[in-house]
Amino acid sequence: MSTRGSRPLADLRSALDRLTVPPLLTAVAALLLVLLLAVAGRHLLHLEPPSGGRIDVGTGDFLAFWTGAVLLHDGAGASLYDVSAQQHLQAQILGGQSPQFQGYLNPPLLAIALSLLVPLGYLPAFYAYVLACTILLVAGLVMLLRMVPSIRGHRLGAWTLVLVIASYQPMFQTTVGGQNTPVTFALLTGLALALQARSSGWAALALGLLTFKPQYAVGAGIALLFAGNWPVLAGGALLGGCHWLVGAWWSGLDWPLDMLAFMRAYRPLELAANADTHFSWVSVVNLLLPTPIASVLVALGALAVLAAWWRFRELGRRGDPAWMALVVCGTMFASPHQQYYDVALLALPVAVLIDHHIALRGSMPSLATRLLLAAAYVGYPLWSCSEWLRFQPLFLVLLGVSGWAIRCCMESANAAALGEFAPQRLHVAASHDAPGGPPALAEDPGDRP
Repeated sequence: MSTRGSRPLADLRSALDRLTVPPLLTAVAALLLVLLLAVAGRHLLHLEPPSGGRIDVGTGDFLAFWTGAVLLHDGAGASLYDVSAQQHLQAQILGGQSPQFQGYLNPPLLAIALSLLVPLGYLPAFYAYVLACTILLVAGLVMLLRMVPSIRGHRLGAWTLVLVIASYQPMFQTTVGGQNTPVTFALLTGLALALQARSSGWAALALGLLTFKPQYAVGAGIALLFAGNWPVLAGGALLGGCHWLVGAWWSGLDWPLDMLAFMRAYRPLELAANADTHFSWVSVVNLLLPTPIASVLVALGALAVLAAWWRFRELGRRGDPAWMALVVCGTMFASPHQQYYDVALLALPVAVLIDHHIALRGSMPSLATRLLLAAAYVGYPLWSCSEWLRFQPLFLVLLGVSGWAIRCCMESANAAALGEFAPQRLHVAASHDAPGGPPALAEDPGDRP
């Protein structure tokens, strides 16, 4: 190719290279966060209490959580997982019967916590819930920053990480929109940090609280079992037992069986309405293939996840963050319920894997990797195209991050086998911005034209 023809490509590459690292990336993420706050602020200020049977009141899944909370507050905990009781109460909350229904599917812990807000009324309680989710998101980000020293060592690295995650649409949307993803994010991050710090007590607390979202507690529990981390497992199981006892006080001893029966009855209705918005391996395979083949592939996918956790169990014993990234990805991969907005949870493994790359190579990920991450960041709205695509594109994001996690775990395992238990030192170069300024990471040779 001629020099004249290659110049535009070189300029484009240079522009993309600058756009996907600080300070330009920091500025772009900050601008997007400001715009999202403006839109969300207007939305929150113009919310109205439910009325006229309108189920779409702009509060996401909070209506389902509120239904469970009101049942417990009103002393009807024994009917927490009764479909007719939930539908009857929800019609009262909405001020009329709705053709749609948002069922409370979680274990009792979330409803118990929210029952304290019932006297406030629907909208004030929703605002309080949004505030709590915001606080938990901030707590999760603070804990995540402690896990990624190599990112923190980069100029503007910490600010960039916080702004990118906070402005990632599904993370922002679930924080201010009435979902519980920020709660899960904070607990998973707390578990990862505690394991890295070898703090069994805090890890057990995070694992036990994760029982409010059972698939993540089960996934992490199995991985910890393979890793032989008995103190964390024992503490998490003890707290899980406390969750069962508290739920039994409110809803009866057999509430887990009632919940499973409710989920079996509710799941066909949910899949009929939005099967194409789920992005786990289980959901995608069941959507695309007939039952006999799908069942086999689902089982093989679950076995592959278990095999990966078993293969890298030694990393789990050491609390390697790359192993926790694999645990989160594997749990999401094999989960039967993984709604489109849950892709926000991949922020945890992605941050950890970027830090792993920097620590091992002394440079930012390659431009190709950064462009793929940018595509996942800005391409999130494509989830809504799944109906005509007949495929949930977010599955490709999960698959890509899972493969990256496996590669990083292989690198960590190989380093451990060679006796290199600590990542190699960062290669730094003097910052060009100011004499004596903070160091900047050396350029990855693979990024040079």
